[in-house]
Amino acid sequence: MTAPTPWLWRMAADMGLLLAAVLGMALPGAAGLGVAAVLLALCMVWLELVRLAGRQLVRTRPRAFEAR
Repeated sequence: MTAPTPWLWRMAADMGLLLAAVLGMALPGAAGLGVAAVLLALCMVWLELVRLAGRQLVRTRPRAFEAR
């Protein structure tokens, strides 16, 4: 959970391609595209914050995460 993952950017690129395919069917206005871009950015920030919080928990409480 705390290690950087190379899949994050690949998943974001795939989601962007999927979004482009869906938007090709019915292109929304500039406001809709802006909302989609902001939501994608917020999702990426959220995932990074969760990763950083997990890393902080491992540093402060290493015994709670040890394998038994």
